[in-house]
Amino acid sequence: MERHLDIELALKYLSRDKDLKTLIDHFGVITLKRRRNYFKSLLRSIIHQQLSGKAARTIENRFLELYNGNRYPTPEEVLKTPAEAIQNVGISRMKTEYIRGLAKIIDDGDIRLEKLSELSNDEVGNVLKEVKGIGQWTVDMFLIFSLNRPDVFPLNDLGIQKGLMLLLGRQKILSQESMLSHSKKWKPYRTLASLYLWKIVDEGMIGL
Repeated sequence: MERHLDIELALKYLSRDKDLKTLIDHFGVITLKRRRNYFKSLLRSIIHQQLSGKAARTIENRFLELYNGNRYPTPEEVLKTPAEAIQNVGISRMKTEYIRGLAKIIDDGDIRLEKLSELSNDEVGNVLKEVKGIGQWTVDMFLIFSLNRPDVFPLNDLGIQKGLMLLLGRQKILSQESMLSHSKKWKPYRTLASLYLWKIVDEGMIGL
């Protein structure tokens, strides 16, 4: 099992990079709260796939209204919800199939989510990507926000791509090869570096 992110150690290490130190000094300490409801995390990631943050949150809230609006459903509750009802809140037919497929696999016990924390990053990815609709982006989000793994760098995330572009003062998004090469100096704490890249996109570069 790989360890969880130690924010204090990561900050000390990343501050050696002048670009990231500027972000750390400007934005302060960013903490990472572990999401322990693993089904909720995966379900939420599927809803958010390929959507802007605002649009995804709107659809997510409509989805939650199917379950009284204040909590995420269990796999059993999802399976009892007609596909049409899920689609009517703005979730595509394909994503609805993914959501119901995930719920069935969990409900049947084919994947035991509570065991994922005992696996390495690669092993977690291998297990989750067996589920239709879950790719590397969803795996990366799960590793960061649910398992708090310290060295995850989501190359496929548009926010990370834009954040690195802004950090380096480039005019266009870097190739994945260039992104990966640049991120190597942040190992083994690329998760925290990712949080700061997202922060740039959310709040801008004003004052930096």
